[in-house]
Amino acid sequence: WRLLDPGTCHPARDALRFGHPALSLGLLGVPGALVSGDPVATYVSAVVLQTLLAALAMTLLVWDWTRSVAAGLVAGLLYAFLPAKTGYALYPFHGDSAWLVLCLFFARRLFAGGGAWAAFGLVASAALQFAASFYPFLASVCLGLPLLAWLVVERNPQTLRVRWLAVAVVGVSLSALLVFAPFLGARGSVLGGRVDQVFASPDLLWPPRLTSWPCSLLALAGLLL
Repeated sequence: WRLLDPGTCHPARDALRFGHPALSLGLLGVPGALVSGDPVATYVSAVVLQTLLAALAMTLLVWDWTRSVAAGLVAGLLYAFLPAKTGYALYPFHGDSAWLVLCLFFARRLFAGGGAWAAFGLVASAALQFAASFYPFLASVCLGLPLLAWLVVERNPQTLRVRWLAVAVVGVSLSALLVFAPFLGARGSVLGGRVDQVFASPDLLWPPRLTSWPCSLLALAGLLL
């Protein structure tokens, strides 16, 4: 019940609304907290699990697309250790987009005729992506919507299970409402004084700052092919 009240910006209530959710990273920190109880060990274990999850998620997705284990492993390693994901030791949730990768996997399975497991997997992974950080969420929208349109165009009406697709749509919508409603309610509120909004410079969005040239060229080749 105190999920939005982590203690930052005390004595403000529901202070989580003044920053990124980072709830998904917190979930990954639960095992380390239970085992050690030490905050440093918990943080390190969460970052390690985040990197491992990213590698496994991308390996699974690319294997599902290509049925090539080698392609999956290469893609998983490239993705897990991108500078954009590993370059923010203080804010690892800024690059936490592994949940989007799982969303793509479950969405493809759902449009290929998957049932309850694909629908609930899509809802869970989408909810965890919403609860990670706003930056990867925006990236997810830019990447996810065109791929969703592609899945709709390429669907097989004979195998598509509309009931579970509807369950996924409703579940993802409710997840977005639950995560973002508190943040929308905090718009315009400040803790006193002036707040200046700072945006990233355009050069941060291009190689080699955000990623590496080989990865960018591979992504471009994939789009062209």
